[in-house]
This record gives sequence, C-alpha cells and structure tokens, in this order.
Amino acid sequence: MHETRDHFYSYSEQEFLSAGQEIFDAARASVRNRLSTITSAVKRYISHFGISPTVTAEVWEQVFVLRHHRISTSLRIEPPHLLWALLFAKQYSTEPVIASMIGVDEKTARLYIWEILGIISARRSEFVS
Repeated sequence: MHETRDHFYSYSEQEFLSAGQEIFDAARASVRNRLSTITSAVKRYISHFGISPTVTAEVWEQVFVLRHHRISTSLRIEPPHLLWALLFAKQYSTEPVIASMIGVDEKTARLYIWEILGIISARRSEFVS
C-alpha cells in the first residue's frame, strides 16, 4: 500500500488496470484460462468502467491526491472504491448486482459509490469546460 498523509496516495495506470481486472475477472471466473493481451485487457476495462486506466489514474490523482484537503468524508477511500463508482456509473445496474460483482454487501457498496460520485460531481467544473 502506498500510504501518505490523509491516506490518499498515487495509483498508476497499471495499478488501476490490475485492480480493474480483478473485478471483471471475478465476474467471469469461468473464462480464467484464456490469456489476454494488454489491448484486450484495456478494452475490457473500458467496457466495464467507461474510461481507460490512464484516465482513471488521472481522475484519482486530480480528485483524491492533489485535492484531498477539499474532501470532507469520514470514509477511507481507496482506488478500488473509485472503480466501484465507475463500474456503477457505466453499468448503471442495481446496487445488489454491483455489490455481488465487487464482492461486498449492498450497504458498503452504496456507501462508497455514492460518496465518490458526489465528490467527483462536486468537482466536475474543475475538469469539464
């Protein structure tokens, strides 16, 4: 773990790709025997989360690392939680389905997903012109 003050730390493109693969590989465990190239892994990542690992790393860095002092939350938000929110936003499935995909209970999924979407939404004017 890459601890720094206030628990927000940098997370690279490759680390987001690996964390994303854990989520979507768990959802398709029956196909684990197939090896995938980086290109197909990135395509699967985008199809699940809506943005590339590169953009995910930029969002994490810009919102949660550089501007962490502007975030008012009691939750310990970590990079996989950002992926939960992106998965929910992209798939827009029900909370029980998303919770089962990521392997947590609905209350935990709901708590982190909506907190992160709120944080990103509150800062959208900083990133979207």
